Amino acid sequence: MLEDSKLTEIAGSIDAVVNSHHHQAIEAVGADLIATAWTSDGIIEALEDPRPDRFIVAVQWHPELGWEKDQLSQRLFQAFVNEAANAREAELASISTPA
Repeated sequence: MLEDSKLTEIAGSIDAVVNSHHHQAIEAVGADLIATAWTSDGIIEALEDPRPDRFIVAVQWHPELGWEKDQLSQRLFQAFVNEAANAREAELASISTPA
């Protein structure tokens, strides 16, 4: 994984074993995105939007499979839930604060 990426921060390491099994791969990385994880043979496994005001982490593996025993999958889901809760709190604060 790419050092200093959101995914590395979530994983707590630059290395991870994931349940990667797919018949498709990312050919080109879209605008404003960066590749942040790769298989040993160079296939992109994760993308992110590096802008600090966004939480976009896309993975090509299947964190929903076996998440009960997989700490990285659990951390990935928890990070998503935490970011969604923080965004909601910020939204509520912005509309309930008197001008």
